[in-house]
Amino acid sequence: MPNAVLTVNKHISEICDIDFFVSKKGIYLYPVDLEKEAFFLKLIQNDKRLVIKLDKSTMPKITSSLKDFMLRFAEDLALKLNGNIEHHNLNINRKTDYSLFDNYEIKTQAINKTSWVSELCNKDRLNLEIGMGSGEFLTNEAKTRKNECFIGVEVLNNDFYIALRRFNNAKLDNIKAVYYDARAILDKFESNSIDNIYLNFPEPWFRAKRLKHSILTARVAKKIERILKVGGRFNILTDNHPFALSSCVMLENSTKLKSLFNRPYIITNENIKTKYEKKWIKYQRTIYKLVYTKDKKSEPIKPISLRFPIKIKNLNSLVKDGYVFKVLGLYKNTKGQQIVELTLGYGKNPQHIFFSFKDGYIDILPQSNFIVNYDFLNALAIND
Repeated sequence: MPNAVLTVNKHISEICDIDFFVSKKGIYLYPVDLEKEAFFLKLIQNDKRLVIKLDKSTMPKITSSLKDFMLRFAEDLALKLNGNIEHHNLNINRKTDYSLFDNYEIKTQAINKTSWVSELCNKDRLNLEIGMGSGEFLTNEAKTRKNECFIGVEVLNNDFYIALRRFNNAKLDNIKAVYYDARAILDKFESNSIDNIYLNFPEPWFRAKRLKHSILTARVAKKIERILKVGGRFNILTDNHPFALSSCVMLENSTKLKSLFNRPYIITNENIKTKYEKKWIKYQRTIYKLVYTKDKKSEPIKPISLRFPIKIKNLNSLVKDGYVFKVLGLYKNTKGQQIVELTLGYGKNPQHIFFSFKDGYIDILPQSNFIVNYDFLNALAIND
């Protein structure tokens, strides 16, 4: 992530013309609103060493403008604190075309609307790729299936931008992308609404001990089953035999999906041209294919909505039935305004969110970037 390290001769608390938010642990937050992106910088000083870093949970796109802003901000702080920049990774190695985000990105604020899919896709067939990487697969599919709609989800910034650039170069108008963790978004699709869900090489450095951290858990599999149409397909490609084996066992034990083959998975030679597939073919790795289909309609779920501000009874960290409500920090500025840093959700992958905090209520900040799903609601409920 973008960062700069300064060697300084004063403490950051001596700066009077910047109204930082600061926690009891001495961590400083600096809110930024830049080029349609609102995010926080985090600043941590230890003696004469000051670290400035991007808070990744606010999830801004790492653009050339962002790096340029951070470098100028670091230079200004070094001057105010009688210091210098020791090192940074804020060199601009490419100019970022922000219009790509305008054309192809689905913001989390839009996803939190109940009708977001129908507003974006006016075609009969809808396809979803979980972890689209740099977009090779989706680009090829969208070019050949122009009467269908495609949505890709990716959490890695660099891959996300490369994918958008690839969509643009192919002049595609039937594809959109989400920069977020796919696990948080599955609840936002209607039951029986997706024709194909793709999971291509999700664990490129997979080890058996990572099974408990896999993106494909029993909970995720059940959500995938719900949103697939009858006759829809859940398609998995992987070069990892333990992942292929554990996935088919878990799907057959946790869902009513049925393998399309007369066995749980097959060895395939098909070429979908993803980055990792090309790499594994070069290394002559075996590639396994799983295709599971659905033959019974799922019950619809109620639309998810939430109205802010929300009353929070206390700021104690809580865990109940696997749901997590954890307070990571409370920050105040000189005006008495407060920001609370929370992690909310289920298990090992809760969402990480900043809210404003006043009189026991949390409210949305411009920097709040999150999905209102059932895990989020259930995590909030344990605070009641």
